[in-house]
Amino acid sequence: MNSLTPDTRLDIAQLIYQTHMSKVHHLWLHSSDSQACVALIAEGISEDNLLLVTRQGKLVGVALFETQDFPHALNFTFRFFTRHFGVFSSFRKWLAFICYKRAEIKLTPETFHIEALVVSPDFQGQGIGSQMVRDASQLAGELGKTQLVVELPEHYQKMLAFYHQLGFVTKSKEKVKWPILSRFARRADASSYYVLEKDLLKDDPACRNAVPSS
Repeated sequence: MNSLTPDTRLDIAQLIYQTHMSKVHHLWLHSSDSQACVALIAEGISEDNLLLVTRQGKLVGVALFETQDFPHALNFTFRFFTRHFGVFSSFRKWLAFICYKRAEIKLTPETFHIEALVVSPDFQGQGIGSQMVRDASQLAGELGKTQLVVELPEHYQKMLAFYHQLGFVTKSKEKVKWPILSRFARRADASSYYVLEKDLLKDDPACRNAVPSS
């Protein structure tokens, strides 16, 4: 388990927010208050669902993941929302976030879901993203998972190519079907998205030894 200081939590939250600002505003928290959004992300990060990369003491990469055993990378409770947005609007925001999570892929005993992978702009192009995917593969194998899964909005073409280079395959192209989410997904430019998968037993020989035999 990671042991996070308040400053580290804030650094993680700011990096996630800067990279996924539209997603945060329109799908996660339904607010344009950047300060409140960053504070709530910092508070809601689960230490069991993090992979971090640092360079010279500076946080440069974050991966959030979810499994059936650890399903909440962002554990946003109603009480968290009320602390940052007040009671009046918090119920709607909290309910919308729950609906968003319910609409995501269904976690199976084999699934290791990469919820978000971000690299600091100053350190992109230095192999940090690839390192985090390798770290995710290794951890997935240690946890007995055999399949990495990622969901990407259709317009994330550079990230799509990045994952393809690392052995992921596009399994399907989906559309947000829930009426309560479709309006917000359009605002986040995420109405259509790809589901990518990587079979660790097939594509990552190093994980074959890590995955416990049944």
